[in-house]
Amino acid sequence: MKKNIKISLFLLYFIFLFPLFLTFILGGASSSRVVSGSLSVRNYGEIIAIGFGFFFVSTNFKFFSDHCFNNKYLKPFFYLSFLYIGSTIWSDFRLLTFFRSTEFFIVGVLSLVVYSEFSTVDNKFSHKGLRRYLYHIIIIAILSGLIKKIAFSELVIKYNFLADNASALLFSGCFLICFYQNFFLKEKNKLFPFLFFVVVFICNSLTALVTIVVCIFYLYLSRFGEKKKNLFLIIMLTTLVFYFFISDLKFINELLSYVSFRDIERIESLTGRENVWLLTIQELDGKILGSGFATDMHILMNSMMNNQINVVSSGHNVFLESYIAAKYLGIFLVLYSFYFWFKKAKICFQKNHAHLVEALVFFSLISGFTSSGYGGSLVSHPYILFWVTFTPLMVTYNNEK
Repeated sequence: MKKNIKISLFLLYFIFLFPLFLTFILGGASSSRVVSGSLSVRNYGEIIAIGFGFFFVSTNFKFFSDHCFNNKYLKPFFYLSFLYIGSTIWSDFRLLTFFRSTEFFIVGVLSLVVYSEFSTVDNKFSHKGLRRYLYHIIIIAILSGLIKKIAFSELVIKYNFLADNASALLFSGCFLICFYQNFFLKEKNKLFPFLFFVVVFICNSLTALVTIVVCIFYLYLSRFGEKKKNLFLIIMLTTLVFYFFISDLKFINELLSYVSFRDIERIESLTGRENVWLLTIQELDGKILGSGFATDMHILMNSMMNNQINVVSSGHNVFLESYIAAKYLGIFLVLYSFYFWFKKAKICFQKNHAHLVEALVFFSLISGFTSSGYGGSLVSHPYILFWVTFTPLMVTYNNEK
């Protein structure tokens, strides 16, 4: 492995784990300037970690330029990164927006070059190499979840003890890849049974469960030609838009309540997300370009002071979080990213992998309705490392077809 790739991989571990280790050693709450008005120990650790990442990328500009900056298939990521960094200009909290948008960019380029190195063998895509990348992001996610529990609460080993929606999506996305390799490509791998255990016992969520079932069915339909899977895609997207933005579908609520053993009232209110979304949109009323990237928690402070919500939280919705950053321009670039990579799958990959790439884009798009992810503000979570798995980065050197 090349030296710069080793350093990039080390920095990914460092960026996600060092702030938590620092908090565990020095103590401190998980709250930050959003609630307390001052930076936490974790925040200082994040600043130090991203500082090292920024220094490495800037001092090795040619290396990153050759490996990803000049790749035309990564245009959506760079467009969105520059928009988010640019949102510092109209942000209500400029230092926060500049730091989080820089973090989005730095973590993105580091993960892209590591993924490219692992998944490219003899200038061709390697499923075994892809699993190597998955090993590392799974380890980062598990260690991050464990250290977070130890540092901020207590670690009790029980069913769903990590209880983190973003981690559940990361594990489920990795499971989807290994499921496809194991059953569709007949590539047996040890990661598959381990991920099944993780998804079922350690960390799961309703969003992850629904998304993975839908995407597996999409992969199944891909075996019968384009028409059936495209019809299913259109039906699912139409249903999602109608359900989240127009009106609840009672039979869906009842089904989700049944399979998740949750009260239907929690399903109908999207476990409290719906109220957060409405309050966020109200706070943005009158702002031409939004309030800047990663300001979703800040703009809800007034709502918490007025007892409209108990605690401030992230938007839990990629499209809402991009809307907060730059209103409709932000939403457009996120949707453009998904559309761009979905369409490029058939151009850049062989047929047996193109279907998987499409399913991964579909996975991220669906989960984005109730969780953060690519384009969202939760950039300090390891789930941000997953989106690179559906980018055709390796075609910088050779187009598989």
